[in-house]
Amino acid sequence: MKRLLNIALDNAVALGVVVIVLFLIIPLPTFLLDFLLIVNIGLAIMILMIVLFYHKQQRGKIYIAVIHYTGDQAGDEVIRCFGKRKYFVKSKTMRKEKTEMAVELYCRQNDMDFMEKIRSIEDVEDVTLIQYNGEYHG
Repeated sequence: MKRLLNIALDNAVALGVVVIVLFLIIPLPTFLLDFLLIVNIGLAIMILMIVLFYHKQQRGKIYIAVIHYTGDQAGDEVIRCFGKRKYFVKSKTMRKEKTEMAVELYCRQNDMDFMEKIRSIEDVEDVTLIQYNGEYHG
């Protein structure tokens, strides 16, 4: 299988070289040159965008924090523990005196100290942190 893949790759490279040489020798119509120039610029912009956004995402990750607590005071303290991090409250479910809150937040790689602060709040029962990439397979 590996040998077959190497042969196919060698043939593709050889064909690519032949096509490039033919493009240099044979004059192309202007509409085809215009089209190929547009495709070239478009591909360059797409590659640049992928490189920029790939490095931006590597700096941190998005998590879902699921927090179970009792009382409104604990809920306010939980929100304060997030500090200056970017967060969004996704859901808040109240059952009698207990509350479950799901929060989407952005964390840098080693910036998980807020979990200990939340866990130390008196009326917080438990905290679960789940990495989230935006996809849901249900």
